[in-house]
Amino acid sequence: MNVFALTLAVVAIAIAVVLPRLPGPTGPPGPGTLVASHAAIIEMPLNGCTNGNAVTITVPTRGSVVVTSMVRLTIDHFQGMRDMWTARHALSPTVCETSPDALNYIDSVDAGVASDNSYPASGIVETPYQVSPGTYTFYLNVVKLLGIGPGYFDYFQGASTVSVFYPDA
Repeated sequence: MNVFALTLAVVAIAIAVVLPRLPGPTGPPGPGTLVASHAAIIEMPLNGCTNGNAVTITVPTRGSVVVTSMVRLTIDHFQGMRDMWTARHALSPTVCETSPDALNYIDSVDAGVASDNSYPASGIVETPYQVSPGTYTFYLNVVKLLGIGPGYFDYFQGASTVSVFYPDA
């Protein structure tokens, strides 16, 4: 019986290796994540509240969407003047306020830094949202807070934004 069992096992392994494997039936969709992304390479002046990127995602159930953006700016800096700006996500392309509950990227160039008409700046913004089934567009908005006025030529250079949906358990 031992020899028979060994022979049967060898034959079964040989058949499994030699014969092609047929796919089984497609199963139901799993509870995995959904991802949407968008990259924008632009040179757009920063004038007031400026929308620089947006990403749209459709979610099938309740859960969370985490939106992450990397923003690139060029700041026209004059020595003696402090420059400050902020970037944030919003559900509208015109929302730029910096309330304490808003998750913002805030940066600045100190007044003592030498003048530079193309000071490079970049930062990361990450914002979680609770969502129900539906389609959502998340906007990346930037506003200059200090160092504003005639003769300033600040630019939104580009951004990449990723939204990831995590279904509720």
